[in-house]
Amino acid sequence: MFSGKSADRYYKRRGQRQLLAILDGKPDEAVDMCRQRLLSDPDDAETYFVLTIAWTRMGEIDKAIGSMNQALKAGIPFERFLAGPRDLLQPLYHSREFKELAASKEIQIIHGPLLGTVTGSSARFWVRTVEETAVEILVFEKENGLNVVASNANFTKTERDYTAVIEVTDLTPGTTYSYNVTVNNRPQLEGELPEFRTNPLPGDKQPVRIGFGGGAGFTP
Repeated sequence: MFSGKSADRYYKRRGQRQLLAILDGKPDEAVDMCRQRLLSDPDDAETYFVLTIAWTRMGEIDKAIGSMNQALKAGIPFERFLAGPRDLLQPLYHSREFKELAASKEIQIIHGPLLGTVTGSSARFWVRTVEETAVEILVFEKENGLNVVASNANFTKTERDYTAVIEVTDLTPGTTYSYNVTVNNRPQLEGELPEFRTNPLPGDKQPVRIGFGGGAGFTP
């Protein structure tokens, strides 16, 4: 699955050989592979993303910024660079251009909130933030307006890859709720808020929807 043939067949494999070269201390080889790929696909977002990492590891920050801008233009979300790999991109993070771009976007949450472990009286929420910070979940009972009926907070931590799980309790069974997430007391979700429904009471038969997720590779 790490061969050039697999990279041609499966888009999510496209940058893996280059990343392995970078991790092996051979970013120059990664640059060559990226350039070869761009000859056949000059607007490939994933290749520009990996090329940014390779240039950063070589200390070519100006070239890294150029590749980053090409990746953003091709459709890579800026959150992708904030998510990392942070250890490989540290020199880029310290550049003036990156800091100014990050400040202009004011992004607090990289991934999530993801909802899970819903019971009749509780639900858990997973989030990943840009920095270590306090994160709070606010739950609203939809039928009664936007009054907060439950909330809880936690801190994202570096040792947990800037993630946190927040559990909200004391909910009512068989009830539809909406929710928002705040970082430093600032709501992060705009427009119509996402919803969930708590499980019914034992013995109360109701339709249930279950969603399954897997190891889906990123594609633009």
